[in-house]
Amino acid sequence: DMKLYRLCQSFLKERNVSNSFALRVKKHLLAQGSSGVLAKAEQERKILAVLPLNLQYELCEIVRSPVLRLSTFFEALCVDYPAIVRLVCHQSMSQSVTLIKELVFGDWELGVSMRFVESGELLY
Repeated sequence: DMKLYRLCQSFLKERNVSNSFALRVKKHLLAQGSSGVLAKAEQERKILAVLPLNLQYELCEIVRSPVLRLSTFFEALCVDYPAIVRLVCHQSMSQSVTLIKELVFGDWELGVSMRFVESGELLY
């Protein structure tokens, strides 16, 4: 989305962000745009906005739980505690794109999130 790209470019320039960091941000935005993640996220947001809460939860579970079920732990959670899974799918999950050779997390970082890889590879 060029509007978002221009908005980001203006934001980074106004705040005197270094060129090397600005380039990393721009590459990430372009990758997300070209992969369709931004368009999908916007489409999902619009659809969820017009649905009642119970249908939002159910739709998010239907769309997002397949990737959770790849984990033995989350598969068991899906079977034993479906209401919790619905809550997790609705309130805690989002899709993102990681660039080639991008550092997702380092040894020194506090773990505050989880990643599920839908496609591609992660080196750990």
